[in-house]
Amino acid sequence: EVAVETKHNLTESELDNMTLAEYVNLTEIPGFNYTDYLVKILLLLRTDKFDDLRALTESDIAEGLLPKRDINKLRVILKDGFKKNKTIREIENEISRSIDLKDRYKLVDGGLKDLYNENNVEHYRYLAALDDRTSDICNQLNGQVFKTSDGTPGVNMPPMHVNCRSTIVGLVD
Repeated sequence: EVAVETKHNLTESELDNMTLAEYVNLTEIPGFNYTDYLVKILLLLRTDKFDDLRALTESDIAEGLLPKRDINKLRVILKDGFKKNKTIREIENEISRSIDLKDRYKLVDGGLKDLYNENNVEHYRYLAALDDRTSDICNQLNGQVFKTSDGTPGVNMPPMHVNCRSTIVGLVD
């Protein structure tokens, strides 16, 4: 289990199993009022159009954006989660059960793999975003070269984990 760097040294699992109020109170400044925060979040959920997630065409849906019905489902799940002070894991599970989400990161890197294959780019180099947040796995893979045909997200191609910031670059002889 990976330890998440917080001032409280909690594991990722401990953070996932906190209620939203516990998480917000843990991560925000002292004196922060969760009730005021909740009111603002619920107002935002009612009025926001989720433009960054909204699909306008079939190709948008293929790329992982959401049709209007799924945006509405997401809105209801989030409202319910905040109102009932559910855990982050409970909300995540409800979203997974209710909405067919595509992993947009896998789609991007999968598309890149397809592009490399179509253009006879036989190898790629794994490039990690190197800083104090780089995971051990991405750090170990950084700079390694793989056959494009063997590229597999989560094995030797990003994303390797949640919030993976690594990428690949094709190598041309």
